[in-house]
Amino acid sequence: MSKILENLRRQLKALKLLYSLQKEEYGLLLGNDKSHLQKNQFAIQRLIKQIQEERKEFLKILEDNWGIKQLKEIDKVLPDSIKNEFNSLIEELKLQDKLCMEQATKNADLAIAHLEQTKDLVKFLYEQIRPKAKDVYSRYGTLNEKTLGPCIVNGRL
Repeated sequence: MSKILENLRRQLKALKLLYSLQKEEYGLLLGNDKSHLQKNQFAIQRLIKQIQEERKEFLKILEDNWGIKQLKEIDKVLPDSIKNEFNSLIEELKLQDKLCMEQATKNADLAIAHLEQTKDLVKFLYEQIRPKAKDVYSRYGTLNEKTLGPCIVNGRL
């Protein structure tokens, strides 16, 4: 039973760290600090992998020791002495999971907004430099030297 509680405590600590890294990521996204942002995102990805491994290990412990495949079946085998601690850890994990998911959504929304803003800026700049007339270039890729008809030419020789 102590392995289960230790695993849950590790998961809780990891989720709290994940939440703080996500908050830092949000700040970096607001500040446009790309160099630290990449390091932060890499750390987040590694931490998510570790959390996933901890959860797999937790489920493996439950299945190997008691044949439990779902968390709701654990009440049958838990001793009364650790039931309260176990349930409180599970509730804390659920709350921390929810906070992490909400923060991840905020971060994703901000990253998408940055993408849209950059895309619109590039489109605007392209529209500014693109020739307005369709027949500026010939089919050979050179400038079309069509005259517009009679016109007055000013200049010196």
